[in-house]
Amino acid sequence: MFLVFNFFKNRNNFSGDKFVIYIITPIIIIIVIISLIKNNDQIEGINKNKKTTVGFITKIRHGGNNAGTSNIIYKYNVNSKKFKTSDALYDGYPKRVRLSKPIIGKYYPVEYDSLHPEESRILITEKSLNPHELILFGNTITGSISKILYFKGNQYADFYINYKYRNEKFSFRTRLHKDSLSCGEISDCRKNKTIKLKISKKYPIFNNLYFKSRDRQTKSAYTNYN
Repeated sequence: MFLVFNFFKNRNNFSGDKFVIYIITPIIIIIVIISLIKNNDQIEGINKNKKTTVGFITKIRHGGNNAGTSNIIYKYNVNSKKFKTSDALYDGYPKRVRLSKPIIGKYYPVEYDSLHPEESRILITEKSLNPHELILFGNTITGSISKILYFKGNQYADFYINYKYRNEKFSFRTRLHKDSLSCGEISDCRKNKTIKLKISKKYPIFNNLYFKSRDRQTKSAYTNYN
């Protein structure tokens, strides 16, 4: 405290260069050290408790002349909980998988810390993930219907579906035609509260009923899970 008081008392004796050397530079060094320690802790946590899911790129933020501030903004789900975060656009420290140019509106693998799922990193592979190909060779399972929104006379109904695979929980909404339901008539679906769906083995968050949704088929790019 005395040093701080003494500095302000004699600040007129400080030139601009001395101020930068004695005050600003140490602060910057401390911030960099703290940032490196935090990054190392995150990397260690992901490597130690690593699990993989799917990330959906929503935005790419360019930092102009400063490549270090360029980021990939992405979303992902873990046990039906949504996360939104960013990762560096370019390879650097720590080492990142950047094998191609990331594309907004596409899916890529995401590694996360199973104990702290908010800590993650996105892997930009040579090609983005193709949900339809992954689902094609997947497994058929039974999901539970938590809610159906349907008004008499409409052709489509909104289904809110939950399912579990390899001890992980998933939930989503889909808009399906009332005459193409694997659970039968609307009344049957409400009564039995179950429905068949096909999921990807490697990335079980991908399922056929999500992409079959009427509102998603009319969009130029897939939206993140909701």
